[in-house]
Parts: sequence; C-alpha cells; structure tokens
Amino acid sequence: FTLAGNKIVDYNIGFNLQYFKITNQENNNFLLFPAISIFKKISNNQNLQFSVKDELMYYSFSDLFHLMPYIDPYYRNSVSKEMKVSFAYNRRLGDKISFFSSVNYARDNNKLTSFLLFNRASSMMLGDSTMNPIGLYTDDFRGLDLSSSFSLDGTKYNVLMQGTWNFIKSINYPDIQLIPKFKFNTIITIEMTDYINLISNWYFISDREAIRMDSDPIVFELLNSSVNTNLSINYSFKSMIFSIDFRNILAQKLYFFDGYYDDDGRKLSLGFFYKF
Repeated sequence: FTLAGNKIVDYNIGFNLQYFKITNQENNNFLLFPAISIFKKISNNQNLQFSVKDELMYYSFSDLFHLMPYIDPYYRNSVSKEMKVSFAYNRRLGDKISFFSSVNYARDNNKLTSFLLFNRASSMMLGDSTMNPIGLYTDDFRGLDLSSSFSLDGTKYNVLMQGTWNFIKSINYPDIQLIPKFKFNTIITIEMTDYINLISNWYFISDREAIRMDSDPIVFELLNSSVNTNLSINYSFKSMIFSIDFRNILAQKLYFFDGYYDDDGRKLSLGFFYKF
C-alpha cells in the first residue's frame, strides 16, 4: 500500500515487495522494505528531497551482454540487493542558473563486479588472437557518494557540469579503489547560427583498480585516469543535416574494463541525415 500527504511536507510512504527464484542459487530472494519519499518546498526557487529505497536487481545474461559484449559466456543470471538513502538540495538562481547537490548512502549486497578472466579453457577467438572474457563475481559495498551539478541556460547556449565524489568501498577489499574516486562531466551546447550548433563534451574519470583473481595471491591492476574530449558540429539546411564529429581529441587511453580499452587515438567522422 501507499500513504501520501502534503500537510507540512509532501510525502509518499509505501512498501516494496519483490521475490526472485534463481535456479543456480540455493537461496530464494525475497524483499519487503519500506519505500519513503519526502519533498519540502522551501521557496519557489529551492527545495529539499529525502528518499529511502531498497530493491532486488535482476541481472540476466542478455541484459549484461548489451553493456559488456566481452562477458564470460558461462555467466548465469543473478540477483543483487541494493539499498540507497538519498538527501538532495535543489536551487535555482534567476532564470539561467540552477544548482543541485545530493548526499547518498549505498548498501549493496551481492553486487556484480568485473574482473579479467584468464583460465577459461574456451577463450573467445578473434581471428588469430585469443580474447580473455570478462568474469563476474559478487561483492558487498558500503559507503557514501557526493554529487553536484551546475547548469547555466542562455538563449543561445547551455552549460552543464556534473561531478561525483565517491567513498563507496568493497567489504572484501576495503583498501582497494574498485570504484573510481571522482568523475566529472561537462557538456556545452552553443547555437552558433540558426543553422549551425556545436556540442562539446568533456568527461574525466579518476584512477581505479581491477582484480586479477587468477593470480595467487590475488593482485590488482591499476586502470589509469583519463579525459575523454569530444566535439560535434551540426549544420541544418532544409531537410538535410550535415555533421562532423571529433572523438577523443586528446588521444587518451580510455579503459572500459581491465584488458579492454580504446587506445586508437583521435577519431574523425562525417555524417549526413535526410528527413523525408
């Protein structure tokens, strides 16, 4: 059931009921937990939000394959339990500037964590090369993350900056930075003329470590920080759109997972689109 009201604050309180039975897991997955959402409008330009939720997340092979096509083909479906407590503040300054900040506490059980798999007998083949797939194991994570965003809206431009500072740690490996400590993203959109617009995107991700489980003892591989810089220019003329895209302008080595990365440097692509 759900209980809602708006006397002093706007609130919505209910219960989340979920059940999963996975054939390759001994225990059934059952969850009954309150779902709480509280919203307080301080003024026309600012508000506070508080929420608590806990849910079971089902990860099938097909879902994960879309995210990581290098996944171990022997992976079987799994369920994790992920709880999040969030406190957020939102403020608008005039007609152009807005600011959002949140503090989040995460408590995740059996969360999927990737590692490079070396000892699989049937390694994936690509031409004459052998590819080691990405294996997955479950780990528990606890901790806080701080997120903020800043937006500047003009008639001919928009600037969005987002950053996250992460303090979430693995229970099994508390001294290892499995999740990047810091992420920062900037998107700038400029309408240069009635026909030409420019979109610039800068994305920074800090160092993180990956587990090499096939070693004895277990070792950890450092995945270096990187800045992914992209620029797109679009020209519209009647029913036609011409585009030119610059990718990874700084020619950084961009890690996706341990052993999987993009080190091909800068890229340039031209596009054409016609609207019928």
